[in-house]
Amino acid sequence: MVISDVPGRKKRAKMIVYGLFIEMKGSITLKISPPLQIFHMDATQRPQDVISVGVHTAKDLIASTHRYLDVRTTEEFSKSHVDNALNVPFMFITAEGKVRNPEFLSKVASICKKDDYLVVGCNSGGRSLLACIDLLGAGFEHVTNMEGGYSAWVDSGLAGDKPAEELKTFCKFRP
Repeated sequence: MVISDVPGRKKRAKMIVYGLFIEMKGSITLKISPPLQIFHMDATQRPQDVISVGVHTAKDLIASTHRYLDVRTTEEFSKSHVDNALNVPFMFITAEGKVRNPEFLSKVASICKKDDYLVVGCNSGGRSLLACIDLLGAGFEHVTNMEGGYSAWVDSGLAGDKPAEELKTFCKFRP
């Protein structure tokens, strides 16, 4: 973030937060509530290093050699999920907002080997991308992100553990 406080010049700030670009001009007051949680990102692992595939490719991978790791909250997962999915939440929802699960990597390591083939998904693709970065940084070798998450899975008409019309009501941001 760059802010100029030179008299006569407009203040200007730019910041990039996980793909969100914000540009502000003029007088600003920026308050982040709840407090912003900073994620450690291994300098060698970046979002562009993660392999991402669409839901149909993900389904084919899961049907062959890959395990599906759902990183949504337990509450989201319990409503509906991909058949035979593993669930380790990447974040928890608290009174203060979303908080990263400090035991995420150790929980995944307790149920998956570092050379397992994993497809990682969440609700829309954001948390799973961050989870993939962490998993790659921790030495997991074969990690693939499912673009669009479970919402895209449902929108594509792929079977979950409930009928497709019922599944649509379980996805976040649905009317």
